[in-house]
Amino acid sequence: MQVTTVSSKNIADFKQRLQHRIEAGFKPNFSIIFCSPKQPITELQELMNQHHINCIGCTTAGEIVDDMILHESIVALVFELNPNYISAHLQEVDESAFTTAQQIGNKIATQIGASSVMILGGGLKNDGSEIVQGFKAALKNTAQLFGGLAGDDKALQKTQVFNNHTISDNGIAAVAFDEEKISIKGLAISGWKGIGPIMEVTKSANNIVYEIDDTPVVSLYKKLVNLNVDHPFDMVLEDGTKYPLQVFRENSTPVLRAPLFVSENGGLMFPGGIKEGEKVRFCVPPDFDVIDSTISEFSALKNAKGDADALVLFSCFARHIAFGPLIKKEIQGIQKVWNKPMIGFFTYGEIGNAPDSESDFHNETCSLLLIGEK
Repeated sequence: MQVTTVSSKNIADFKQRLQHRIEAGFKPNFSIIFCSPKQPITELQELMNQHHINCIGCTTAGEIVDDMILHESIVALVFELNPNYISAHLQEVDESAFTTAQQIGNKIATQIGASSVMILGGGLKNDGSEIVQGFKAALKNTAQLFGGLAGDDKALQKTQVFNNHTISDNGIAAVAFDEEKISIKGLAISGWKGIGPIMEVTKSANNIVYEIDDTPVVSLYKKLVNLNVDHPFDMVLEDGTKYPLQVFRENSTPVLRAPLFVSENGGLMFPGGIKEGEKVRFCVPPDFDVIDSTISEFSALKNAKGDADALVLFSCFARHIAFGPLIKKEIQGIQKVWNKPMIGFFTYGEIGNAPDSESDFHNETCSLLLIGEK
């Protein structure tokens, strides 16, 4: 496997940079692409098709390449590898995100078998937890799952996933890696800490919560964290994402859910589902020393699991909001641990495995995927 990064602020320069790699003898045939929705995705598709590069990608709320954070840009991880080692798919969500994810998972199981899967989903129309459960149902919980929900520069209007021929604002894209040939490892780390009493979700539907402890959730957020909302569809981006809910589940590490906006009938919409009866607790923004501990945990991962050829990082856009310019320290620290080609993006939800836990859907989390040829 050979792999490199290509990035640019504009498509013309991106084309030139890719061409220079090819003229130097690199023969890419697969690429993972993350880009701002302001970039011309159709031109990216034409470019990939011109060079016979199979691709999968999504729009972002900010891009990451190696040790840099970019905005309104294109970043790509470009591979030269045996095409039989991967299986890439994109499918429009029809009946439900769960059903579509299960259908893709069934295709993967038929083509490659027990695999590790990188998943990209539409970030506004799909419930991330349903996507994860759909893949688990198809792959019998044997697969490691990593990925993120697409962004749209924090506009919360339209996110997209794409491959060589399709662009979808309501789809799921995935690439599976043959674990007999490709080594896949990863870890998801948050840092947000729960505070205050544990409460119960008393009214919810899918990924909209209406009541906690029989109290309207918007009123509760206004009271406890001084959330300023007055109308349906008010975004709670800047304030609400600093105070996510810690959701407790049986036999599993707690996951975080960050509110996005107020629904038409007075609930709060989250990127992932929260079920009635589940226990939750408010969280407060982490201290900045969480960045150092995150880097330390990823260093321990390398010591325990070994090296990799390439890295893909899925970091919640809320981490960027909470940490501000210091988020760059986290990105640089992670890249320095491996010093290998890395791309990533700021997401509307992350997929990965927390320490001592199976793969799940998260918010406010930094999920790292390590790819290497055996």
